Amino acid sequence: EVVAPQVLGALSYAQPTTDTAILRTVCMQLAHRRLDIRLQALRALGQLASDGVGWVIDKVANLLEDVQEVVRDAAVKIVVRMANGEGDSVAYIAALRHLKSRRPEVRAAALRVLRQLPARACGMEAISIVKDLAADSDAQVRCDALKALAVLAPQGRENLGIVATSAEHAAAFGSTLAPAPRLRPMRKAVSLAAMSVLSG
Repeated sequence: EVVAPQVLGALSYAQPTTDTAILRTVCMQLAHRRLDIRLQALRALGQLASDGVGWVIDKVANLLEDVQEVVRDAAVKIVVRMANGEGDSVAYIAALRHLKSRRPEVRAAALRVLRQLPARACGMEAISIVKDLAADSDAQVRCDALKALAVLAPQGRENLGIVATSAEHAAAFGSTLAPAPRLRPMRKAVSLAAMSVLSG
C-alpha cells in the first residue's frame, strides 16, 4: 500500500503509536524507489514508533544498506533514537549484522550506530569485530572503528596495540596533539581518532 508523501509528512508530527497496522504501512514505504519517500518514512517512524519497538528498529536498520548516503545517515539517527531499553539489543544485533557487509559505507554506518548505543548493549563480539575493522582497507571505516572502540572499550589496554600504527603515523607527520595539516583529510581523521583512543 502506497502512502501519499503529504500523509507521511503529516505523520512526522503525529503522536507516538503502538498501532501495528499504521507502523507496518509506514515501514513498507522504506523500500520505495523514491529517495524522498524513504526519507519521509524514516522521519515518520522516528516520530511514530514508541521506544524499543524491536521489529520497527530492525526494518529501519535495513536502510543502513541504502545506496544513498543521506538515507543511511537518517537511518543511523532513527535506529539510535528508537533504541531505548528493550530496543538496545535489537539495534545492537542489527548493527552487528551490518558490520559484516562487503560495502564499506554500510560498515561505517553500522559503526556509527554501535558507538551511540549504551555500552551495556554491546557485547565482546562487537568489540572483536570493531578491532578488526580498525585495520579495514577503507579509511572511513577505520576512522569510525577507532571512534567506536574508544566508546565500547575505553579502558582496554589492548586498544594500544590496535591503534599504535595510526598514532605513530600521526606522530611522524604532526605533533603529539594533532596531525600535520598537510595530511589528507581522511588520514587526518583516522589519526585524530587513534589519538583520542590513546588519550581516553
